[in-house]
Amino acid sequence: MVPLKRYVLLGEDDEDDVAFFKEAFTSRYPHVDILHFDNGRELFDFLTSCSSDSLPDFLLLDNLMPMMSAVDILRALEKQCRFEKMVKAVWSTLALPQDQEQFTELGCSYYFDKPVAKKDWYSLASAVGFHFELTATGS
Repeated sequence: MVPLKRYVLLGEDDEDDVAFFKEAFTSRYPHVDILHFDNGRELFDFLTSCSSDSLPDFLLLDNLMPMMSAVDILRALEKQCRFEKMVKAVWSTLALPQDQEQFTELGCSYYFDKPVAKKDWYSLASAVGFHFELTATGS
């Protein structure tokens, strides 16, 4: 099911990370839905089944998801121009400089370190939410 309002498409297999992100994000951006998949294959299948007008406003992927990693998903999306303008981001517990470069080359706008402290989840939520604030004002 595709949400009727604006939404973040979240690919994350760690239930705690999903819960922390949802809590932090929805407390600040209750008007934006979060649609979650816990494996990359299901997320990719959902995404490719979306019509162009129902694509997510923001795609947030865990680097190492089961079934299909963030790299695999981004490489597959790169081959289809309808995903070109979609905002894409990756988060990871282990952020290596070469990974960041690779994700940038694959069309990611953001690369985040996964938060550890609760306040850092709220900072991450604000960073993702900043995109929605910009597009709401037409900037």
